Amino acid sequence: MRVLYFIPRYHPATGGAGVWARELLKYVAREHDVAVVAQWREDTHDYVRATTVLAPQAPYDDVDDGIPVHVIAPRPPYRGWLADLSRIYDRCRLIRPLFYALYRATLLPQLTAHVAGYDLVHAVHIGLIYSAEIALAAARLHHLPFVFTPFPHQGGWGGQRFRRLYRMSDAVIAMTTTEKEWLIARGADPLKVHVVGGGPVLAATGDGNRFRECYHLTGPIILFIGQRLKHKGYTELLAAMPAVWTRHPDAHLVFIGPMTPEAQPIFAEATRDPRVTDLGIVDTQTKTDALDASSMLCVPSTQESFGLVYVEAWSLGKPVIAAHTDVTQNVVDAGVDGLLVPQTPADIAAGIMRLLDSPDRAAEMGRHGRLKAESYYGWESIGSQMTAIYTATL
Repeated sequence: MRVLYFIPRYHPATGGAGVWARELLKYVAREHDVAVVAQWREDTHDYVRATTVLAPQAPYDDVDDGIPVHVIAPRPPYRGWLADLSRIYDRCRLIRPLFYALYRATLLPQLTAHVAGYDLVHAVHIGLIYSAEIALAAARLHHLPFVFTPFPHQGGWGGQRFRRLYRMSDAVIAMTTTEKEWLIARGADPLKVHVVGGGPVLAATGDGNRFRECYHLTGPIILFIGQRLKHKGYTELLAAMPAVWTRHPDAHLVFIGPMTPEAQPIFAEATRDPRVTDLGIVDTQTKTDALDASSMLCVPSTQESFGLVYVEAWSLGKPVIAAHTDVTQNVVDAGVDGLLVPQTPADIAAGIMRLLDSPDRAAEMGRHGRLKAESYYGWESIGSQMTAIYTATL
């Protein structure tokens, strides 16, 4: 079987959806031929500029860990036209149909050429809805099955264009049962929605002592892993720490993940306290060491499709603190392998102190989490599930 993945933002760019897709295709590639089509490979959430002004000057081919990667990009004169329209895209909705027409005109032929010779197309939604739409169009031009992983977030992904994609997909991949129900309510065929989930992306072992020595950390470590986006709850976590420090003055707050422009001044101020450490983007081994060193993972995000970082923390035997949402209550067993709290500084502080005050209970939660990760979130199983789904669409 030959599978073409369309992942608009691809490695080395970071982000949960891209990490999930990259790990999945590596397992599928063990037994099948796979390739990736991408649009950009840098960390940016300005999706309009990423696919126009900031896009590569020309299409190019690459290889990622043995897997072919084809990067498509707007070509002249479309590139210039799209660049001009991108400057007013956010404030002038009237130009968006023209923007999409030009976007499709320059990118669909490139994607269609790459689709030739494959058995199916699997699109992972990252960025603009237009990218998923041209992926569907390319698949249909070659009469191929179309698999769609939308990674819906709260407050979006429910408009008519998304609903059309859900209806027309031959398979829709959901991360949780809650997400499956949400997709069905928006037009997806119940028989074509499959819950797959995700697994950890970690080094073979973690060395917490090495991490502590490297960064001169001695007390308990509260770890945050994620992009510095408002919905991730990093500002509320920072605001929670003064209350935590009144009881645990030696606690350290460590952040891992890409910075955003809006977060830079916040962290410039926060890291004046030596108990706050911002490491930015790190390699997989450092992330694994950080988890091994931590007392808990605290990512109180209100917009997660799944939350791979929680599985990663459990894999190292660590309890987690997540924001209480419809999605996270399907992932975290509150009081068993972690805590679910409202995204407020007071509630986050209370959750952190609950775990720091009761290290034995926190360790027990971590053990439950490790058992869950080992039982339900292995990539071998996920790869097998996905291969079965692909086969059923052919």
